[in-house]
Amino acid sequence: MGKKTNGPQIPVHCVTQLQFFMLFFTSEMIKKITAETNAYAKEKIANKTVSRFSIWHEWCDVEEEMLAFLGLIINMGVIHLPCVKDYWSQQFVCRVPFFVEVFTRKRFLRIFWMLHFETVSTSDHSLRTRTQKLSNFLKYIDARFREHFIRGQNLSVDESVVGFKGKISFITYNPKKPTKWGIHVYVLADSATSYVCTFIPYHGIITTESLIKPDLPFTSRIVLQLFHNIRQTWPDISGYHIFTDRFYTSPTLASELSKVRCHLTGTVMNNRKDVPAVMKKPKLKKR
Repeated sequence: MGKKTNGPQIPVHCVTQLQFFMLFFTSEMIKKITAETNAYAKEKIANKTVSRFSIWHEWCDVEEEMLAFLGLIINMGVIHLPCVKDYWSQQFVCRVPFFVEVFTRKRFLRIFWMLHFETVSTSDHSLRTRTQKLSNFLKYIDARFREHFIRGQNLSVDESVVGFKGKISFITYNPKKPTKWGIHVYVLADSATSYVCTFIPYHGIITTESLIKPDLPFTSRIVLQLFHNIRQTWPDISGYHIFTDRFYTSPTLASELSKVRCHLTGTVMNNRKDVPAVMKKPKLKKR
């Protein structure tokens, strides 16, 4: 095999939007979600006291519907309506024919309520256990991100927020952001294309404890972990350059990245620990 060039690593057979989607949501993963959802539904229904007119009498296993179900979820992110049930409304002002033609409302909601990704065989209901139900799925997606794109030499670290207003202990609020409530995600992106090469969702102390270099500040550890993820896929990379904002930049981070042959450029806060005095009060020439 010849040396791969930077940019998307697209198989020859990829032509349609669905084929590109399946590079990340693979058949293997969809089969896993389908099997977990069916098993979870059977367990929950078996343990329920089902009334005579309960909707769960009509439950049947999900088969080839899962891909269509995910398609509806993605379209709901594009077409915003106040309530999930509104997508099946018959009112002229908000009727969207696409949803009605793909799924009945009852069937969609049954799958939606029983959707499951991972069975954790423990009676422990702590936050760590609950996040494990989704962690393998996120790791799988993250690995596909790295597999299908070879980043350029310049990388950028930043945060993203996945909008969410539910009840969860690690939800974040920032009034200065467009998406004020949500789940924090740290990303390492290709500077030229903005492609997300790898990401780490923030689950509070669980994430903090899982990062490499526990003796270093969190702001350095998160960048080092993101770059470590890249090196797991491409262990021989060198000469890369990471750009950060003042939240991350520090002499400690620069020193650690230099050990793995990576450069660092970023704005810096003068009061950060280990910043040299010459940087705190620089003697600059006029103009």
